Amino acid sequence: MKEAKLSPQNIQNISNIVKNSLELKILLRKKSPHFVLTDNDLLELNKTLTGLEQNIQQIRDSLKIYPIIDRKISLSIKEFKEALIFLTSKNIQKELLKFEIPKTNMLLISSPLSIDDIKKINPKIPDSNLNNLERQINKIWDNINAKIKSTQYKKIYFIKEEKLANELIEKKLTEFFDKKGLEFYVIKWEK
Repeated sequence: MKEAKLSPQNIQNISNIVKNSLELKILLRKKSPHFVLTDNDLLELNKTLTGLEQNIQQIRDSLKIYPIIDRKISLSIKEFKEALIFLTSKNIQKELLKFEIPKTNMLLISSPLSIDDIKKINPKIPDSNLNNLERQINKIWDNINAKIKSTQYKKIYFIKEEKLANELIEKKLTEFFDKKGLEFYVIKWEK
């Protein structure tokens, strides 16, 4: 693990975090035992939480340390930088790019991976659209196969939000990776 030296600004940020934490504790004590907040209390709470967030973010940015993305399996940013990542939304991709995870490690899959699955999502889809959708699905599978063939990645992850379409994508990817004999990890993205 690399070493880092705290700057005077980092020390000030930490001092501010302690101060903000004490302000929160005082607010809680004042509102005990019912914890009913007035408009002024809400403003104070918001101001204090904003101060905490800003000071924490300044320290993270300064020291280039970032939160563990998924607390349940404790993945580090380094692990993600060495992984192939399939994801279901551009919002997730934007968040990962903030952590300097290479875009080349990511493949966005924003629609189900079979016509049957698309019909489960939208049973009223016109047959006239199916040929275009079939081409898009084939292109996605070609991209997945190309990523796998060129893979030097240590692990493969699928990061998804909780939606039916993403559950169907997960099922198809799981079947695919099982057939290939590759380990595949699913992460539920929570904001």
